[in-house]
Amino acid sequence: MASVWTLVTNMCDDMVNAKKRELRVRTNNPCRDVKPPERGERRARQYLFPSEFLKFVSCEQVPLRWRRAVALAIYTYTRDGELRVLRWDGGDVDFEHGVLSITRAYNRRAKTVKGTKTGDWRRFAARVGGWRSHKTAHRDHTKRGIPIGQNGASRSRP
Repeated sequence: MASVWTLVTNMCDDMVNAKKRELRVRTNNPCRDVKPPERGERRARQYLFPSEFLKFVSCEQVPLRWRRAVALAIYTYTRDGELRVLRWDGGDVDFEHGVLSITRAYNRRAKTVKGTKTGDWRRFAARVGGWRSHKTAHRDHTKRGIPIGQNGASRSRP
C-alpha cells in the first residue's frame, strides 16, 4: 500500500514541479496534504529454538534436502535465493581452504541468477571434513551435486 501512495504522490508532485516545463499540467498538488498509510506495529522476528532445530533436522518425515537446506541457512544466514544456486562443484565450496562463498542468488520473478541482495560476496569458514562427507552423501542421493535447489537455475556465475 505504501508503494502505491508513494507513486501517486510523486506523480501529483510532478504535475506541478516536473523538470520539463511542458509536463507541468497543474498549478496545485492535489496530494499535498495527503498523509502516508500507517505502517502498523513492528513484528518480532521469528527464530527456531535449538530444541526445535534439532527436532526438525532429526525428523525422518522431513525430506533430506529440506533438512540440509534449513541447517545450511541457519549456520550461514543465507537467503532462500542464495541457497537455491549454491553448488558444490561451482566454486562455492573451497575444500582446500575450508571456505563456503555466497556469490549469487536466484531471482524467482525473473527466473535468472543474479548477484546477492547486497551486492557483496560473503565467505564462511567451515569444517571441511564434515562437508566432504556431506558432499559425498548428497551426490549419492541426487546424482547432480546440487546441495539445495533443483529449480534449474544456472550453474554459471553471473
